[in-house]
Amino acid sequence: MRNLRVIGNANRTEAGAKSGGAIFTKLLSVDSHIYNLIGTQCFTFILTELSGPNAIIEKTRGYDSFSSMLYNWGTDNLQIIDSEFIGAGGPIIIADHVGPEEDGTGGNPSHTTFTNTVAESIVTGNENWFRLVHADAALPEIYDVGELLLPNYGTNSITKLININGTDIPHFNMIGVVKDGGASKPSSTKISGSMTIDDGAALDFNGTFMTNSAPYPPAMPRFESSDGQQALFDGEKLVGLDNNPITPYVYSQTNYFTGPYLNMYVSIGASPTDYTAGYMGLVFGLQER
Repeated sequence: MRNLRVIGNANRTEAGAKSGGAIFTKLLSVDSHIYNLIGTQCFTFILTELSGPNAIIEKTRGYDSFSSMLYNWGTDNLQIIDSEFIGAGGPIIIADHVGPEEDGTGGNPSHTTFTNTVAESIVTGNENWFRLVHADAALPEIYDVGELLLPNYGTNSITKLININGTDIPHFNMIGVVKDGGASKPSSTKISGSMTIDDGAALDFNGTFMTNSAPYPPAMPRFESSDGQQALFDGEKLVGLDNNPITPYVYSQTNYFTGPYLNMYVSIGASPTDYTAGYMGLVFGLQER
């Protein structure tokens, strides 16, 4: 599909009565190449499915989507190249592991790669998409990490306060979510898959970082920046893989996490003694505060 402009009727909104709309295109059963499309106000602009293992989205732009701009439903090799996606009502992309086994293997994990692409979705969590898909359950943890935890370790964070009508409201740039394809809300299912942006550290459930952090309970959120700095949260402070505390910014005067984005692995609802739980993966833009 090439050289096409699409205008839908499903812009991002906080109004429930205005929720819904159409997915512009589903790429099914064959390898596909989307080239030079512009889409605005689509519920979801482009959805790729597992039956077509290879998909390329190139020199394509999307704006003002009610849901995610893109959806990878188990596509093994989705490449997004020289493109721009700004202003979704949720993350820019949702990527699913479809049909995982209990141990996180099997089924169809998704693998997504961004190359030279702008992906920016500045949201508050008040957008109606969060309520419709029960993603609002993850908001307290996002706010706590962004407003209370990460500012102790640098001048950047996943949230930034923006004043709206006299009130400071946390905003965050939600680039991607990687989850279980069968989950209708945030979960702690074991899954596989990856999301890579340019040459930065990938969000990868089977990568070195997650392998090395396996001795710690899944209830401890994991963080890895695009520049490769790694940490876990023990409920009080950030620690390294050696369980030694990360030096706070007040003493180091240096941002611990650097680079344009931060990968976050969270196990929603897992108890501190449960070592069998899995994770959701979240990719956020790091913002100066």
